[in-house]
Amino acid sequence: MDIIKIAVRSLLVCFLMVVSGCAAVKLGSIQPPAETARLRVAVLTASGVLKQGAWGRGDDEFRFRNTMAVARHLRSFGAFEVVRQRELAAVLGDQQEFTSWQLSRNNFQFARDIGKALYADYVFIGDRGTLGDPHYYYETTLLNVVTGAKYAVRINNTRAQKPGSHKLPPDTGRIAFRELFRDAKGDLLATALRKSRRLQQEKLLDHKLEEETRQKLYKIRVAEQRAREEAERSRIEAARIAQEKSEAARMAAEKAAREKAEAERLAVLKREQELQLAREAERVRNAEQERRLTEEQSRKGLERARIAAEKTLGQATRQVIYGEVEKKELAVKGLKKLIVYDLIAPESLNVPALILSEAMREEILKRGRFDLVNRENMAQIIEELKFQQSGLVDPNQAVKLGKGAGANQIVTGKLGPIGQSLMLQSKRTEVETMLNLSAASLKGQVGQEDELLDKLPGLVDRLLSGK
Repeated sequence: MDIIKIAVRSLLVCFLMVVSGCAAVKLGSIQPPAETARLRVAVLTASGVLKQGAWGRGDDEFRFRNTMAVARHLRSFGAFEVVRQRELAAVLGDQQEFTSWQLSRNNFQFARDIGKALYADYVFIGDRGTLGDPHYYYETTLLNVVTGAKYAVRINNTRAQKPGSHKLPPDTGRIAFRELFRDAKGDLLATALRKSRRLQQEKLLDHKLEEETRQKLYKIRVAEQRAREEAERSRIEAARIAQEKSEAARMAAEKAAREKAEAERLAVLKREQELQLAREAERVRNAEQERRLTEEQSRKGLERARIAAEKTLGQATRQVIYGEVEKKELAVKGLKKLIVYDLIAPESLNVPALILSEAMREEILKRGRFDLVNRENMAQIIEELKFQQSGLVDPNQAVKLGKGAGANQIVTGKLGPIGQSLMLQSKRTEVETMLNLSAASLKGQVGQEDELLDKLPGLVDRLLSGK
């Protein structure tokens, strides 16, 4: 009898899940947020079905903790802007609990629709589930809202669990985010560069409009001044003619001469205006050609991203065993400590520089030659030593911070434009002696900046060569 009751309850739960999943969810709307160079990310959470209390933490608590932890990690990275909770509430209303099936159906179209309503560049989905005791997992999915590209990583935990304990280790989320970044860094960089170029173009257009308005106002003021001067000359001329009637003949000759000079002046002015109009037309044509060239480069970049996105749709979720990741982290203990500072870059390239910096750290970590000081420890040391982030541009300050962190070596560098190319320069320095151990650089064409990621492993090999 108990078995029959359990079966009936299970069927009822499945029926309710299917009905709720099939029901259409009407999305609300928000005001478009201010455009920035950061990548805007919407964080959603799903949870697998288990009996009450089996997880060790309820669905509501898991949703809140997961959202806060992911948002805190994204903000600390510096390249992301996280959608706020009140914006999520405005778009989703009371329906903020979703199953994995709802979000992933039709190639995650529903999740992408939520991202579009929130004006997000990416949607991050955190999902916990089980394949049967003791196999529990935490799966993270990152969706490109525009291209549909999908990157997913599942952290599996197959260790036997004590009754009442949490099914997933505390640092599972941190490891999942790092593994997900390794897969999606190329797509993140391409999206950041497209946003950077679009913002820069809009800024140039605004500057041109302001300059044109200023020139028009200047011409109006000059014309008004000339009109006042002309009116004053006419008044004086009339008074002089009335007072000097005896000199009418001479005045008539002078007037004729002035009229001739004025006609010549007007002819010269007309020619200058025609030349000015011709130059303005040429400037407009050049600006239009530049705009079309920029749009063509952006279109080609977006097309390449869409082609790459189509390839990711058929890829299976990459499986990562928690214990193996833990062994890799323990393997670097006892090696020389190394700090990799974020690349210095102009404001328009700040987000791409942060992505390339994190990709460089991942490449160095894969070599297994150094114990890297992570971003969280760096932030704590900066607070303890009362450094300003802007002070890290100074090499002496960077070395001093390295000593405070107990590092043996540091890696610094910068990213900037050179003509129609992008140049990435980096060097490795010994903290104790301030001796430069090695240096390396990369060069990529504007519009094909994703090539920098492909060449990054070679740069790391050259940078780590020697001592």
